[in-house]
Amino acid sequence: MDLVKRIQLLSPTTLHAISPINDIPLQALVDGAKNCLIEIPQHHTAKMEANEEDIRQDMINMSPTSIGTPRFYKYGPIPLAYGSFPQTKFVSPRGSAFPGDADPMDCLCISDAVPAPSTGDVVQVKPLCSIPLVDCGESDWKCVAVDIDHKLARLMDDTEDVEALFPGLLNRLKRWFVHYKVAEGKGLNSLEGAIRGRLETERALEAAHKAWEER
Repeated sequence: MDLVKRIQLLSPTTLHAISPINDIPLQALVDGAKNCLIEIPQHHTAKMEANEEDIRQDMINMSPTSIGTPRFYKYGPIPLAYGSFPQTKFVSPRGSAFPGDADPMDCLCISDAVPAPSTGDVVQVKPLCSIPLVDCGESDWKCVAVDIDHKLARLMDDTEDVEALFPGLLNRLKRWFVHYKVAEGKGLNSLEGAIRGRLETERALEAAHKAWEER
């Protein structure tokens, strides 16, 4: 019996199965916005992740005779909805000493939508800044973006706007990503310098999209 939680995305026009990574465009319908595919809703702990076929829950303790058990974040829920940008393959950012993790670039979405974005939803976002995480020796930036329909979206363009309108949020996110694996018996992650602003984030996103095109 297959106990792995999976979500299959369907085309809204043909109802055929689509690839979460390859078939959803990075560019959103609104000029300048990007599409963020939500994998883990805000305040949830089930570790869901998109692949080329579907979105499924990570499994741990797998063996030749066992499919393992579903993975949950033991450290607690991520403070924001968590997902990734489709049609991207994260590469080493300019000036980084670490290789990119070659996965879709991750995105943390500030949203006030009701109901809140859930797994498999595609949200049009404005990228604002990035947390330059280093995970297992690889660069794994976490873009912080705002839902373009958020009531404060027009007031947000860069790092300082996030800090002014959501005091303490970036520090909470940095702390979460540096420490969350400790609760799973692993070591701390690290940060490669300070929060990166909108321009560096956009450059990293463009490079990730180009790497996906050239895959």
